[in-house]
Amino acid sequence: MGTAGRCLAILALLATAACGDAEAATAGCASPSQDVMPSLPAAPSYAHRSFSIAIDRADVAAVDRDPSYRKWPSLPEAARALLVKTLPNIDFMPSDVLEVGWLSSDSTFGGETIITETLGTAPWPTFPPPPALEEIRPDLFCRQVVSITERNNAKIHAYTEAIGTSIAGWKTRQQELADAFVARAVQALKDAPLIRDAKGTDVAGAVSKGASVAHASGASSGVVLLLTDMTGPLLPIADLHNITIVVALYDRRGANDRSAGEREWTEHLRSYGAIVPPFLSWTDTTEATLLARLKGGPRR
Repeated sequence: MGTAGRCLAILALLATAACGDAEAATAGCASPSQDVMPSLPAAPSYAHRSFSIAIDRADVAAVDRDPSYRKWPSLPEAARALLVKTLPNIDFMPSDVLEVGWLSSDSTFGGETIITETLGTAPWPTFPPPPALEEIRPDLFCRQVVSITERNNAKIHAYTEAIGTSIAGWKTRQQELADAFVARAVQALKDAPLIRDAKGTDVAGAVSKGASVAHASGASSGVVLLLTDMTGPLLPIADLHNITIVVALYDRRGANDRSAGEREWTEHLRSYGAIVPPFLSWTDTTEATLLARLKGGPRR
């Protein structure tokens, strides 16, 4: 074979090799699969709730109470200590409203409010645009396809991690807001002066006030916590639909009186649309039982 013939043969071999490599890029090339570019997450939305807490500071009708009943100020001080432990364990969500106040002979009086707070929402992070990926064309060699895929996957992986880091930072900032929200309420509760009220207990007013907090804030549901022995007449109350009434530290006179009082008040509150779980007696009221009641209501 002459020089020209050998050159033609070499060119033919090179062309065959090149075609084979190019074919491998489009049919059967052992290239890693390309990852999926993540979609940007939207800011979460929450069905916020209201929590209205009233601590009974009344000291009336002591003569008809059971001798074992704790004398004033045992109830309000026990309630205060219990809330200081319980509030930090409630899973408050953005826009939740917390009101803490005294239950007295005029519970709707503004001066009975210790603190009203709305949990803020941390700004949702601004995410960078997704990275530009290299195009994988059908005319590329297999080794080129592998290299491009690996580079693209590295970009997608870095972008996914950046999104995760931004969301983790948002969760940290939101938790800091929640911690400060609870800390202010706890401190205000500790600092609030306790003054004896010898005139009576306006339970209906406290319930109506708690319902008003829920309705005014646009909460999807509300909880009204009454830390009281539950005395007082069965007066008309505002609309209580989507409102859960929790009664704790309930220990008025003897067991028969407690049973009758609980039944009357439960029927009365339910007639206005309230959700009323069984009352928690003095001995049954613990941090765990109270927390279970406060967490129990749905976020509609």
